[in-house]
Amino acid sequence: MTKLKSLVLGVMIVSMATACGKGAAGKNPVIPGVQGPDVTYVDGNFMMSVVLSQVNLTGGGTIPIPNMPNSSFEISPDLQSAGTLVAVSLSATDIAALTGANLLNPTELPGNRPLPGVASGALPAIAVQVPQWDNMVFYVGPNIFGVFVPVTTGLPAGYGLDADLYNTAGTQVGLIGGYGPDTTGKNAGIVVLIPITGAVANIVNNARKN
Repeated sequence: MTKLKSLVLGVMIVSMATACGKGAAGKNPVIPGVQGPDVTYVDGNFMMSVVLSQVNLTGGGTIPIPNMPNSSFEISPDLQSAGTLVAVSLSATDIAALTGANLLNPTELPGNRPLPGVASGALPAIAVQVPQWDNMVFYVGPNIFGVFVPVTTGLPAGYGLDADLYNTAGTQVGLIGGYGPDTTGKNAGIVVLIPITGAVANIVNNARKN
C-alpha cells in the first residue's frame, strides 16, 4: 500500500471512529469527496441527499425506480459547488408495499460483498443503471431499507468502514458504510441502511394501512 493510501485510510478510520464515539453523537462520519448524507422524512417520503464533490456532470434528471411508482432519485449539478447532487426520495407507501410482497431478489453490495449489519449479508433489492455511471442499488427488505450510491470514497480496495447514521435532527436512524473498490477495481461507494423500527416502523405501518 502506498504512503498516500495509508494516509487516506488513516483519515477515514479516524473520521468514522470519531463519529461512532460519544463525543460525536448526532453527527455523521466525514467521507472524503462526499457531503452528507442528509436524511429526513417529508410528506410521506424518506429523503436523502448527497453531494459528490469529485463527480462533475453537465446535465441531469429525475429517474424513476422500478417497482416503486411513488419513488425516484435525482442526479444533477450541485448549484452550490462544482460537484453533483444525488437526491433520493423513497415513498413510505412503496416501502410498505414491497416489504410484504417478496417481489425482489436478495442482493449483496455491488462486488459481491455482504451488507453490513445484515445477518444474511443480502436484502431484496432493485438495481438502477444510470448512463455513464455505475449502478445505484435500492434495498427494501422486511425489516431494513436503504440505498447504495457509487462514488469514490478514498478507501483502498477491499476496505470498508461502518458508523451510526443520524438524520438532520441528530437522531440515530441507521447505519452508513463507506467502501473502497472491490477486487476488480470497481464498485466503491457508500451504503445507507435504515431499520424499520420505532418511529420509522410507525411511518411505514401507517402507510400500509392507508
